[in-house]
Amino acid sequence: MIRAAIEILDTDGPDAFTVRAVADAAGVASMAIYNHFEGMNGLLDALWNEGFEGLAAALGVTTGHVRSDLVAAGHNYREYALTHRACTP
Repeated sequence: MIRAAIEILDTDGPDAFTVRAVADAAGVASMAIYNHFEGMNGLLDALWNEGFEGLAAALGVTTGHVRSDLVAAGHNYREYALTHRACTP
């Protein structure tokens, strides 16, 4: 359901982001959103968490060289933001 929500945000934007649209895209009943996420706010929280987890993974550069790590983190941040617009914090 999270992947379906991200796809809707990426392709159709926030105006198309509804419980019914996410459920239809995920191939589940609308009640699944309420059962798994306690509604739209829970789904939005899950999307928020997904964005931060992905961003943290993208920034997790550790080569032991501070300057190289900082440059790589900057590049990775930009790449993550451009490819994951729907879930970028």
